[in-house]
Amino acid sequence: MDEPTKKAAKKIAKCLALAQSGNAHEAEAALRQAKALMLKHRLTEVDATISAVNERDSSTTAIRIPFYVFGLARTVGDFFGCAVLSCRNGIEKALVRFVGVGVKPELAGYTFEVLQRQLKGDRRHYVASLGGCSRAIKNKRGDLFCMAWLENIKKQVHQFANPADDAIIAAYMEREYGVLPFGKAKITGGFNRSDHAAWYAGQEAAENVSLHRPVQTKSNLLIK
Repeated sequence: MDEPTKKAAKKIAKCLALAQSGNAHEAEAALRQAKALMLKHRLTEVDATISAVNERDSSTTAIRIPFYVFGLARTVGDFFGCAVLSCRNGIEKALVRFVGVGVKPELAGYTFEVLQRQLKGDRRHYVASLGGCSRAIKNKRGDLFCMAWLENIKKQVHQFANPADDAIIAAYMEREYGVLPFGKAKITGGFNRSDHAAWYAGQEAAENVSLHRPVQTKSNLLIK
């Protein structure tokens, strides 16, 4: 949906909202205007509904998104009630796209970028502490570290059901993208004492990480 069309759809959405007014005369006039606009712009009520949905792209600085980075994106998306998908612009590095109602995608994108830098920094610091381990072992334990880091962050996500927003986003996603499959992360091989140590290290590193702090900062910027 291009910008002029989206603007018209939002106007229709406002008229449809006014059509629910307790004032019969006002409601009738609003509904009449909504129908006229839909006819003029060849739009439907679904178009008007999904006009509230916005997108925000965030860079992952990677050609292929590591599972723990996408896991972080999904966690942040859950926190803000946004759908999340990965995409790519031409030959550029992979992006994470947040899809949600109002300013939520903007807040989600900002929070993701802040926490992505912290997660990657914590992972580098931990892997550097493993000394003479092989590259495969370092990668495996680094992944375990990140999984534990994410598990700690997920505790901050409170699932407040919002059927209205969920329905709007679902309609938008179906219209724009269709069904999108998501893969699951896998850690190969057995686990030993050092692997468990990697898990505990990840949990400890995330102890003071907050989903709220980036939100508060970005909210202040949006208000100004």
